[in-house]
Amino acid sequence: MTVFERFNIEVVEGLLVIGMTVFWHRSGGWVR
Repeated sequence: MTVFERFNIEVVEGLLVIGMTVFWHRSGGWVR
């Protein structure tokens, strides 16, 4: 695995976590 591939995977995972967090907040996840 190259450094670029590893960096790319970390960026994608970070975006997924951020996207899930934003979606969770929008759907009022903390209230439930």
